[in-house]
Amino acid sequence: MRFFKAPRASMHRSIALVCATAVVVSATTATAATLITGKDVKDKSLTGRDIKPGSVALNRLSKGTQKQIKLGLTSPLGGPNTPGNQGENGGQGPQGAPGQNGANGSNGANGANGAASVGPHWGPMARNTIGSPVEELRNGPFVPGANGTPPFGDGSLGIEVADDGTAAGEEKASFGNEVDFLDDLVSDLDQVGFRVYTTGENSGSGNNMPNIVFEVDKNGPPLAAGDYSSLVFVPAANSPSNQWSGYIDATTDAAGDWYLTGAVGAAVGCNQATPCDFDDLQADPDLSDDASILTAAVGKGRDKAWQGAIDGLRINNDVFDFELFGVITRAP
Repeated sequence: MRFFKAPRASMHRSIALVCATAVVVSATTATAATLITGKDVKDKSLTGRDIKPGSVALNRLSKGTQKQIKLGLTSPLGGPNTPGNQGENGGQGPQGAPGQNGANGSNGANGANGAASVGPHWGPMARNTIGSPVEELRNGPFVPGANGTPPFGDGSLGIEVADDGTAAGEEKASFGNEVDFLDDLVSDLDQVGFRVYTTGENSGSGNNMPNIVFEVDKNGPPLAAGDYSSLVFVPAANSPSNQWSGYIDATTDAAGDWYLTGAVGAAVGCNQATPCDFDDLQADPDLSDDASILTAAVGKGRDKAWQGAIDGLRINNDVFDFELFGVITRAP
């Protein structure tokens, strides 16, 4: 049997060819490994564990995922935030039930000087007003120095009456209450007075002051003919000019005189010609114990021109404070 024996040089060329082929195949395989695409990866075969942290840029994610990350609703890798951030799905808990209303606060304290209610029944009394006088609730008057401000609050009752020197030109002002004193007994009056602001011009014409007036029924209701009268207090002297007076107590002899108008004044013996003091008036037997009050007012009669103000009218246990927006009842 014969064996074929190849030449040595030929054998060497064959070995070199085989080695070269192996190198080419190896290189081709390595190149293929670097060119793996999405087609070479099975769907859902990769997990977050296969992705290196920080290797995925924000702009490579969907716009919806980017928005959720910016709002802090999900982590950069698409999972829910860790505990301590907003809860899963970004939801808020249910609203709690409304709490109970708190208890009402206590009433505030009364204002200075024991202010009470504003009286709605005070105003100009048309049937006792003559001419065109001023009867006006106002602020002030305010002047420098002692006694330069109204005695209560900031306001007062301003009154102005004119006198042109003729009977027809003499004005009368009456500011009062036609409701709250109706049928009160005259005999129950025990405190009456007021405070006044006057001027030098007023005082220059002699004794020239405003007055306090009660319309009365001599024998009590019902009002009969001849029983009507005005019970008037007139201060004895002018108060200091251009400042507020102190309290003028109409129940004292020194403060001034009282009188009754008409036939009642003549019957009682206490009229404008023969005035009386407060105690004598109350003790007069000709003034019935049933004599009752119809109205109460302050004003200025038909005698001389006057421009000034009144405040703090006292009737028994009430002080009436005249203010810009109404009349306030205060404690004495």
